Amino acid sequence: MRYDKGRVNEVAQILGQRLLNIKKFESAGDIFESVNLFEKAIDSFLTIKKFDRAMECASNVRPIEL
Repeated sequence: MRYDKGRVNEVAQILGQRLLNIKKFESAGDIFESVNLFEKAIDSFLTIKKFDRAMECASNVRPIEL
């Protein structure tokens, strides 16, 4: 199977947004995290009060500050 690696980020953003729209916040956070969209992942995890997962993502964004 062949795929366009440049579109992975675009597809993940669309899928993540659709998951947010149906209130699947943890799944959306996982998708965002997998393509290094950590800010969106953090917002998704904070919405459902998954603070430990949000902190994991935050450590990827600014590890020195934590």
